Amino acid sequence: MPDFASPDFLKSHIRQCLDFYFPVAIDREKGGFFNAFLIDGTIYDRETKHLVGMSRMTYNAAIGFELFGDEMLRDAVRHGLNFLETVLRDPVSRGYGWVAKGDTVADPSLKAYGHAFVLLAHATAARKIVPDACLRDVAALIESRFIEGPQQLAIEGFDAGWANPDSYRGQNANMHLCEAMIAAYEATGSRPFLDRAIHIANKIAIEFPAAHGGFIHEHFTSDWAVDPDAAKRANDHTFRPEGFQPGHHAEWAKLLLTLYRLTGEDRFKTRAAEIFDLAVTPFWDEARGGFYYTFDENLVPIDRDKYHWLPSESFSAAYLLYKATGEQRYLDWYNKIWAWTWEYMIDRERGGWYLRVDENNRRYDEPKSPPVKADYHAISNCFEVLRAQGHAA
Repeated sequence: MPDFASPDFLKSHIRQCLDFYFPVAIDREKGGFFNAFLIDGTIYDRETKHLVGMSRMTYNAAIGFELFGDEMLRDAVRHGLNFLETVLRDPVSRGYGWVAKGDTVADPSLKAYGHAFVLLAHATAARKIVPDACLRDVAALIESRFIEGPQQLAIEGFDAGWANPDSYRGQNANMHLCEAMIAAYEATGSRPFLDRAIHIANKIAIEFPAAHGGFIHEHFTSDWAVDPDAAKRANDHTFRPEGFQPGHHAEWAKLLLTLYRLTGEDRFKTRAAEIFDLAVTPFWDEARGGFYYTFDENLVPIDRDKYHWLPSESFSAAYLLYKATGEQRYLDWYNKIWAWTWEYMIDRERGGWYLRVDENNRRYDEPKSPPVKADYHAISNCFEVLRAQGHAA
């Protein structure tokens, strides 16, 4: 096994992931990126361009440029931002459409989740590549259009033109908005961005779970009451799966530790450790390794498949906990998660991560990277470990 905590290993792994996508993913004819790949790197859909996929590809290229100084990746960042601003952004509503076909918006709905990733892409690009003016414009749009109500959290979305606001509220969009606001703060030093991130974290990861045994619920009504039937009504396993998600608990642990790094407030570190011990470690498959995808109110797994993004969020949270606490058990978790991931989830020959395996660690579907995946989780979490080590800004 490699030394998974070695900065050389982490950088080389990021580079290998990037090389699976770039430069072949750059659509030089219609703009944006191809974001649908089979295991061997074949592009299986050259038309569908998802807002999240375009934003994540742009983010990935920006991280790559920071680490490697590759001019091709810097050009890819500018290429991606141009597609976001000239194709997916509506000139009247100023919002970003959800899906394009080629260079034409096919689904103009306006979703907080997607806008959070647009902000993340702009914020990451602003660190080394472009000015931050558009970052501030996107953040102001989010504040004016999505943040609402007494809780001051993000509404899920609208139809085109900001019509028909969704009655559903979800923690997932707010979690990624917290991530994006942290990135905006780190790019600009502007305190309101950090304050917004802290507010979201306080509500979603600390205040709301206190009434539910510490677990972070996914789905809520319009007044932020837990809505356990929302997933069944939506029938959307990608964005609204049923039950609790260990992976989102791990993501929140990571974000809280980032807020601890930025503020020095011990409560963020304490809550991150609690989340990791409560809802991450119990859903590791001790017999075969890997994390089950979801679990129910009785703490029984619902979906026993093992998806690509859970181990990356979990090893990142484990390493940040190790750095914050000095406890060896978190470093042990980091290495245990990585060892399983290295064995079953990573294509070491061609680059990139597989989409998922079943509970017996067997792959059973062909797409390696459908739209929105882009291996953003793998790249961003390796980068977070490098930052915790002092090897990245």
